[in-house]
Amino acid sequence: MLTNDPLDPKGAVIADHVVYLGIYNPGRFKSKIESWLPRLDLTGTHLVIADNHSTEDSLGWTSKLAQNIDGRVSIIRNDQNFGGYGGLAVNLWRFQDTTWITTLHQDDAYSNNHVQEHRKVLSDGQANLGMICSEARSVSPSGQELPYPRAHWFLDSKPDLASVFLANLKKHVYPFSGATFRRELFEKYPIPWYSSAFPDTEMVLRMCADYACVFAEGITVEYLENPNSESHSLSAIHREFGAFQSLIRVFSGSSYEKACRSVSQELRDGFIEGLMEGLRSRFENIQLRELITQVALERAAEHMGPFQKLNSEIAKGYLSISDLRAVEVLSAMGAHLPKQASSAQKITTKHFVQNKIAGRLLFQFLRLIPGPMRKKLFQKLIKAEYVKTRLNSWNFDWKNS
Repeated sequence: MLTNDPLDPKGAVIADHVVYLGIYNPGRFKSKIESWLPRLDLTGTHLVIADNHSTEDSLGWTSKLAQNIDGRVSIIRNDQNFGGYGGLAVNLWRFQDTTWITTLHQDDAYSNNHVQEHRKVLSDGQANLGMICSEARSVSPSGQELPYPRAHWFLDSKPDLASVFLANLKKHVYPFSGATFRRELFEKYPIPWYSSAFPDTEMVLRMCADYACVFAEGITVEYLENPNSESHSLSAIHREFGAFQSLIRVFSGSSYEKACRSVSQELRDGFIEGLMEGLRSRFENIQLRELITQVALERAAEHMGPFQKLNSEIAKGYLSISDLRAVEVLSAMGAHLPKQASSAQKITTKHFVQNKIAGRLLFQFLRLIPGPMRKKLFQKLIKAEYVKTRLNSWNFDWKNS
């Protein structure tokens, strides 16, 4: 069993609820961590601080910090830097007797009651509960609050499966900082942790058909918009290629099949349009977008059966590569095709830039609005046609688009 002795990293943690804090070269965040971690109410849990092979001498600091924490604390050190998610993945074997894992990030901060608000949700005993999230406020590296909208604001309070899937395809709706996960999710949906491009969203897209996500009460997370974090520092091509790989796995999985089959016949066209809109929102790279769209549509045809809208969209993909025999067959099945290839409908880089500029201007304006009013104003604005067009990735109302 692990102990507070950082030189004894062998053994398993015997605890039903583990709070896991991964750190790597935490020097610039030391004072911040020291301000919130000792005050965190860890009643009923076991805190594990995992050092991801820091090049700094962080073990002495974490050992001293652990002495000021009220509760069970263990310290481990990985022999390699496996990255944020990888550091947890390679240590899952230590938590065989654990049901719940709360993951804390070194660059964020948490309210004293953060963990206990999650435990209140656990006490309700929801059978299919897979994940608990907390509301957050975003801050810049200088500590300035950012008026950035939260994607879950635009999702219904009790969304159906198809809506959850399409919303997360556009945006990562359920925040992961300080989230609590049912441990089995990490084994049931193994995600290659060596890429930091898309793991959070992939996890949600693969689990949403079988597990529920619930928000705990209150705003208990201060989320740092850190440009140097593993995911934020990726180049556009690395980010999109990682998303492309992840979505190959998603569209091959049971969650996508269940989402497709859950859609009623009268809403099938809207689902397909929402699916393609989500992929347009994710990919600026036209080649990657067209390839993954074709995968998604072909899989949808397997699960939903052929129908005019779906046949037409699949045919456009074949038309773009001049596979005329496939186009001819699909046309015979009722597909309606444009005179030219789908390039006429491609979302360009200019479109992405315009939307980003529009978003920044809106967020700067909303910085002037008090926090409690900002959420309601965002929710109203996204219903306006002009805003929907320019901030389409925040529009989750696929049934009425």
